[in-house]
Amino acid sequence: LMRFFAHLNMPKLFFFVIATLYIVPLYIAVKRLFPHYYFFAFLILTVSFSFWPYGTNGLRNGVATSFMILAFSYPKNKWMMYSLFVLAFSFHSSMLVVIAAFFLTMILKNPKMYFAIWGISIFLSVTMGSFWESVIGKLGFGQEDKLKIYFGDKETYVDSFSAVGFRWDFLAYSSFAVIIAYYFIFIKKIKDRHYNQLTSVYLLVNAFWILVIRASFSNRFAYLSWFFMGLIMIYPYLKYLYWRNQFSIIGMITLAYYSFTYYMFVVVY
Repeated sequence: LMRFFAHLNMPKLFFFVIATLYIVPLYIAVKRLFPHYYFFAFLILTVSFSFWPYGTNGLRNGVATSFMILAFSYPKNKWMMYSLFVLAFSFHSSMLVVIAAFFLTMILKNPKMYFAIWGISIFLSVTMGSFWESVIGKLGFGQEDKLKIYFGDKETYVDSFSAVGFRWDFLAYSSFAVIIAYYFIFIKKIKDRHYNQLTSVYLLVNAFWILVIRASFSNRFAYLSWFFMGLIMIYPYLKYLYWRNQFSIIGMITLAYYSFTYYMFVVVY
């Protein structure tokens, strides 16, 4: 795409196409998942902390994650889902982490296990953080130069990510979806295989980030779960009716979710 538009010398058209590839798949996905209440799902995706950075900075990442969300909207059409997985991976290879987690949750389907893994990952990161950075940094993933930056000298790159170390604020943000999912799966005992699987994927990928939370650019690993965090939170409210004031609850959750975005971008940065 960049080579094609470079020859045309039309940068505005290039960014318009990228924005279209970023936004339209999200719209199609929420229309498919929540045909009657898609606006609320689309809204919570656009007010998320990761939406603006992926749309303006990590452009390839953003397009890749949008196609991943579109893939998630085809739970009964595996060929379409897998084709979109390939398309997402072709835009950014980091999607391999999410895809691998998805296939693992197809084999091991017990959500309780993934909640346990998420909780254990916090303990392991607090007690053995540098060990996990070293192990994952040596794996390569085909992008050794980038990983040297991510797991390299933190003092050199501290300005690129406002604070390094164990990010309790980001962990609290991630736990928002974990608490809601736990409530619906184990308290309300929701019987929705697709939701259970998406929750399991989120927990597994987020646990991966928690292990390397001290890395200089750990936000890039966090985005691998954050990009569909909004879906995890809003899904049960748009699929099932539990309370008379359910739309008020949706409004409060969306406002609380956006408040973190507002605080980080306007107050902190």
